[in-house]
Amino acid sequence: MPLIENAFKFVCPEGVQQGWVNILAKFNANRFEFRIKNSFDPNNVLKNTGAGIGLQNVLKRLNLLYQNKHHFEIINLGTEGIYTCKLTLWK
Repeated sequence: MPLIENAFKFVCPEGVQQGWVNILAKFNANRFEFRIKNSFDPNNVLKNTGAGIGLQNVLKRLNLLYQNKHHFEIINLGTEGIYTCKLTLWK
């Protein structure tokens, strides 16, 4: 949920009525993958930042719950963010 909350927090800053969020989730055998893409204004991100606490907490949770059975990646393309998480649920 923190990733989805962050996507909506940064996609439409106060007073701006544009932007987009794309969420993909898929399950195959024992693997679950989800990807969140969203547009953002790089100038406004600096104003709304919480020093990355939400993302730090996501990484801590993944390490606690899935130890060596997850992959998390963040790609920043300037005005678009891509957040991908792949989980191995069981072996």
